[in-house]
Amino acid sequence: MIFSITTTMRFSIIALLIAFTACSSSNKTVKTNQQWVEEGYISVTIKDFSSLDGCTFLLVSEEDTKYLPVNLAQEFQKDGLSVWVKYHTLKSSMNICMQGIAISIDNIQLRN
Repeated sequence: MIFSITTTMRFSIIALLIAFTACSSSNKTVKTNQQWVEEGYISVTIKDFSSLDGCTFLLVSEEDTKYLPVNLAQEFQKDGLSVWVKYHTLKSSMNICMQGIAISIDNIQLRN
C-alpha cells in the first residue's frame, strides 16, 4: 500500500513543526522581584526634577528615597520609567542639586 500525503496533512505537519520551534526558542527566564533584590538591585522610578535648581533626573524608590545618579544613560532619561538599578554611593560629589543621595549606577535594567 502506498501512503500519500494530502495537502491538509502537509499543512498540519508544517504547523506542528512551527509550533514546536516557537516553543523551544522562547526559553527566556524572567527574574522574579525577589531574585532582583537578592542580586543587589533596587526597584526605582526615574523622575524628572529639572524644575528644581540644578537637578535633572532622580531615581525614586518605593519608600520615596531619592538617588542622584551621576551616570544615568541617555536612553533611561525618561520621566516615569520603571527600572531595576544596582549602584554604589559616592563619598563626595560636587552637585548643586540639593535632592537625593549621590550614586554611580553599576547596572540598570528595565522593569517589567
